[in-house]
Amino acid sequence: MSYNINNKYLQLSITDENGRLKLHGKVNKSSSLVEQSSYVVAANPIDRMMNYTGSGLPFPCPSIAFDNTPNFFKIKKDGIIECTFEYPNSYHSMKNHTKIVPSVFVALKYEDKDSVYYQAKLNDNLPLKTTVTYRKGFKEGPKFYGKKDLLEVPPTQEYLLKNIGSYKINRNLA
Repeated sequence: MSYNINNKYLQLSITDENGRLKLHGKVNKSSSLVEQSSYVVAANPIDRMMNYTGSGLPFPCPSIAFDNTPNFFKIKKDGIIECTFEYPNSYHSMKNHTKIVPSVFVALKYEDKDSVYYQAKLNDNLPLKTTVTYRKGFKEGPKFYGKKDLLEVPPTQEYLLKNIGSYKINRNLA
């Protein structure tokens, strides 16, 4: 898959090669570029864990998504962008918990004008993974936890041990 940004400020090609992003490009008008404040960045790569439920979840906020990310490249004064990133993970915004798809961000700071920012949206490889629940009735307040009173027999430890004991006696397991 290939993604391109081509305008008066930036020419950038992003190629996905088996989970590795190859970035090739050039900043136009790089002579007035502020070197310390111009960079390319993407979120941390996807967390791959042993269990299914925790593996590949989006990050809960941008600060965790970009904390110590290996996907960072500082653009030098010549304006050439040549780097390799690991495929970034998605994350949730702080305000309304919307999912931000995996993206590569370019920040260009010029001496004589305002900063210019670009976002190259990538494919979301795990679109069903989320940290936000959409279950109906999930946020019912204290009533949600009070429904255990509706059970006929409260599942206490004493109740469970007595039932296990009687089960073992009835089945000749003890």
